This record gives sequence, structure tokens and C-alpha cells, in this order.
Amino acid sequence: MRKGLGSDTWGAVAALFASWTGGNTNLASMQAALPIEPGAYSCAVALDTVCYSLWMAVVFFATRFSKRGMP
Repeated sequence: MRKGLGSDTWGAVAALFASWTGGNTNLASMQAALPIEPGAYSCAVALDTVCYSLWMAVVFFATRFSKRGMP
């Protein structure tokens, strides 16, 4: 992926993927482990927050269609 994303963004994308599998703790540890530029890391954190917020909005909206009274 390094060649396709460019020299600066691959680390931020790796940190973003790590947060999806292990949460914000993995995101922070990836910043410490990889040579990630602060601007690229900030974009990864913002993207992580936006994706999470949109997903939670979809989940909360979907509860409207669930059957009531299920155990």
C-alpha cells in the first residue's frame, strides 16, 4: 500500500486500520511505533471519529425497525 498511497500517508492509514481492530489504544500506539507525520495522524483521527459517528447514527436509526418485546 505504500506505493499507492504515497510516502506520507501509509502510516496514517495503518494507524486508522489499527483503530478499527483494536480501538483508540491501537491508534495511539501506532503513532508511537511508526514514523507518522502529525498532520497525517490528525487526519486519521478525524476520519476515525467521523466513521464511528456515522456508524453509530445508522445503528441508532436501525433500532426504530427492530421488533419490540424481543428477549
